[in-house]
Amino acid sequence: MALHKRRRERQLEAFVVASDLPRSPGHPCHAALNRLLAEHGFDALVDSLCAPYYARTVGRPRVPPGDFFRMLVVGSFEGLQSHRAIGRTRTIPMRRSPE
Repeated sequence: MALHKRRRERQLEAFVVASDLPRSPGHPCHAALNRLLAEHGFDALVDSLCAPYYARTVGRPRVPPGDFFRMLVVGSFEGLQSHRAIGRTRTIPMRRSPE
């Protein structure tokens, strides 16, 4: 065994800021779905229908019902078989424009 200390190489930083990553334009089907749902006021309607079932102060923050619906639709397009698989891929790029 050697009696001297081993020189350690410095590890490169592995942290990536999400805002520095490029954003894809999304899929044309997603844009058409978002446009259709926005024209008919889907998000406001579903949010008002689901509001009585969400606690305001207890538990985790909720997934907006309109977003949940979009995740189910896109999950079925992508062949995801369960809510758990859809939850893992919540980053599916629906790219809803901020309101």
